[in-house]
Amino acid sequence: MSEESIKYKELEHLFNLPNVLGFSQKIQERIKGGVVIKDTQVIRVYVKKKVPAAMLAPHELIPKQICTGSGCFETDVVEIGELTAMQCQTRTRPVKPGCSLGHYRITAGTTGWLVEAHGNTHILSNLHVLSDDVLNPRADDPILQPGPYDGGRHPGDLVAKLMHFVPLKRDEPNEIDAALAVLTDERFGMPLPVKSAPRDLRKGETGNYCGRTSGCVTVDVTDDSATVDVCYNPPSCSVVLRFVDQIMYTVRNQGGPRGGDSGSLIFNAEGGAGGLLFAGSPTAGVACKISNVLKHLPHQYFVIDLCR
Repeated sequence: MSEESIKYKELEHLFNLPNVLGFSQKIQERIKGGVVIKDTQVIRVYVKKKVPAAMLAPHELIPKQICTGSGCFETDVVEIGELTAMQCQTRTRPVKPGCSLGHYRITAGTTGWLVEAHGNTHILSNLHVLSDDVLNPRADDPILQPGPYDGGRHPGDLVAKLMHFVPLKRDEPNEIDAALAVLTDERFGMPLPVKSAPRDLRKGETGNYCGRTSGCVTVDVTDDSATVDVCYNPPSCSVVLRFVDQIMYTVRNQGGPRGGDSGSLIFNAEGGAGGLLFAGSPTAGVACKISNVLKHLPHQYFVIDLCR
């Protein structure tokens, strides 16, 4: 069956109806009893819950047929339940990217990725996620999954120890807020493959990341050479550190990243590492360039999936 496209504006009015959560913008095959009916052509409408027609007013009913620029088609109403952002704030073994993680004395951030360094598996995240003191971090400090805010406790949820880092500086600009923590048990995970070699995100590009709080989202890069001052102890902001050569972005339908997303690895269009999220506001986010992360943590490397 050919999948003809439908313009968004031709179906946008469906959102005015009760329970409607969305629709497909391509002509689909009918689903009946969970089974796809071959050689049928319908406009698929997604609803939170199917309601008997007798319980709805005539103007609340989804039309049985809709005519578009591609022709007239019957509708197929598919119940999918309430859509919510996927969050990962629970205990996961093995350790998974995008899930809650943190130094045993902080709240919680995000596991960025599992990489290889010095022959061992390490967690890549922010220094402020893997340490409670970014100016004077301590090697071998315990890292918990989930982070303490999400119920992680020491020593039961210990998964890694802080190993490689660059302390942040007050008196000169910084390029990265990044660190590596070595897993304490090989059963907790192994280096994960990525689809392509690392490449910095550039202005005008889109990327994506999965964070502890936001779930998996798409970002639009607005600047790839920003200098910004970042507050490290809100709300007083008595510690403000400057960063240069940073990536600025917005999160689609959200603005900026949410608290707890720090440490998320942002992927570029090729599926390679593009930046490491570390700061944000309600309207914008900031990420370290992956080239700078690799420059300052030179023994780290990503495993490229050559079998994709």
